[in-house]
Amino acid sequence: MINVLELIDGGFIGGGQLQTLSLCRNLDVHKFKPIVCASPNGDFKNLVIESGYSFRDLVLPKIYRSKYLKELNNIIQSEEIDLIHAHGGVAGMYARFYKRRYNNNVKVLHTLHGIHYIHSKNIIRRKLSLYIEQYLADYADAYICETQSDYNTASELKIINPSKTEVIYNGISLNKFAPGNMDDSIANEFNITAKDFVIGNISRFDEQKNQKLLVRIFPALLKQIPEVKLLLVGDGYLLDSVRNLAIKLNVLDKVIFAGSRSDLFNIYPLIDIFVFPSLWEGLSLTLLEALASGKSIIAGKIPSNQEILNDGVDGLLFDLNNETELEEKIKFLYLNKEKRQLLSENALMLSRKFDEKQMAEKTEQLYLKLINNSK
Repeated sequence: MINVLELIDGGFIGGGQLQTLSLCRNLDVHKFKPIVCASPNGDFKNLVIESGYSFRDLVLPKIYRSKYLKELNNIIQSEEIDLIHAHGGVAGMYARFYKRRYNNNVKVLHTLHGIHYIHSKNIIRRKLSLYIEQYLADYADAYICETQSDYNTASELKIINPSKTEVIYNGISLNKFAPGNMDDSIANEFNITAKDFVIGNISRFDEQKNQKLLVRIFPALLKQIPEVKLLLVGDGYLLDSVRNLAIKLNVLDKVIFAGSRSDLFNIYPLIDIFVFPSLWEGLSLTLLEALASGKSIIAGKIPSNQEILNDGVDGLLFDLNNETELEEKIKFLYLNKEKRQLLSENALMLSRKFDEKQMAEKTEQLYLKLINNSK
């Protein structure tokens, strides 16, 4: 049995946390024992335990402090860990500093869930983060990038060893998000009727996710599509700011703030067009869920979206700096039901590439390769 420490820093339930749990759920139980290690402060711990997996508490500050390596080592020794799989920047930093200090037989695999710090407006943070990542690049036995575009960027920045890096796309439960009929009770909850034309987005509210763009263009959409409604699902520190913008533009009665939901598979059937205006992403689970739900998708032209979506075939892409283009593409799909249906069918076909079972199988192969090479 190979004991794997699935290490991630946050205790909240975000994309990285869900991806970690998805991996645990699909690992071969006859070969691997996953132990999830993360902050106990949040809902993630309970979700892991309810799912039947071991959980070890460890708070990892974003600013590196070496004393936490001792706590990490205590967990590694007590659980007889063979391999650390670090998810995201903070966990990856501590795992590689651990490798540097202890230099034992424990293998370190680091998955980059996007390279977010390069988009920071804080130049000091950008430069310091890049320096640390470059310094630690040789202290992982292997890397995973979620997209080829991230692999290319990470190689250019010299924050990975390209010869030890594989591209493994994220995966989701395709059955869970398979297209379904609208749940009348959920529709009634949000006052959505069959006559409404719903533009939807599911994301946490922060600068990266760019929900303000959808609210800014909404007055113009209302003039062309009187029955349009905007469904925004999620929570976050910019929620009040986006709500205040809706009030300022006098569209609050047409914008639905649904809050954080655990039943997203019930939300997608409410949506006619899924709009994805993120300024940057690794490989968004939300995008994969929208594909698996057979949604007509309009997404910003960022590298990860361009890698996944074939513009005009299984989604439409737009210039994030061109609000008029987004408005026109929404109106085009509103008027062209056949095109919406074609995009929906092609999205569903494309989603088959992102089955969580395939993601887990490829990760298992990498686990075995790392362990076998140490013998």
